[in-house]
Amino acid sequence: MSRIPYIDDSEDPAVADLIARISAGRRGSLINVYRLLLHSPSIAATWFEHINAVRRKTRLSGRLSEIVIIRIALINRVDYVIAQHVPEF
Repeated sequence: MSRIPYIDDSEDPAVADLIARISAGRRGSLINVYRLLLHSPSIAATWFEHINAVRRKTRLSGRLSEIVIIRIALINRVDYVIAQHVPEF
């Protein structure tokens, strides 16, 4: 559970365009990391652009990219990332 409240996508009309852009780039979803980052819209926007470049503008295959993400999350014990990237059995 986050210590900082999440931004609800219906709460703040000032960031509605950014929320729509992020949601569209994430297949319609706004995950909690973005709900936190939206407290600072400029950081949320640059984070979104950076992550998309890392995911889609590298030479790694999608499969290898996921393996790297999961491995780094395991090494750093980042349960949130693991939960987002490892399918439930």
